Amino acid sequence: MLSGKDDAPSSSRLARYLRAFADHLATPAGFFWTQGVSLAFLPAGWLFGFSDGWQLVWTLFLSEATFIIGGIILVAQNHDEEALHAKMDEVIRALPQARNELIGAEKEE
Repeated sequence: MLSGKDDAPSSSRLARYLRAFADHLATPAGFFWTQGVSLAFLPAGWLFGFSDGWQLVWTLFLSEATFIIGGIILVAQNHDEEALHAKMDEVIRALPQARNELIGAEKEE
């Protein structure tokens, strides 16, 4: 975290994994990977005759994947935003003509 506090090792490991996964999803390979996973369910549908059970599993899988990927994207965006704010605060501090009261303005309501 950019706040200067040390995170727990497992939390830090998880954050690194989530950022790496989000970076992977943002590439063409990640797009094709998600499409491949989706297409992998099609033969299972034929195997189970597109039954109600198969449709339930497929719908549940897609719903969970949507929430998980959405959460991963939010974690990555939050990290990027924190880094951008830290960089902008440094630029404001470095410029003599800048108004220093703007440092940390994103934390105010």
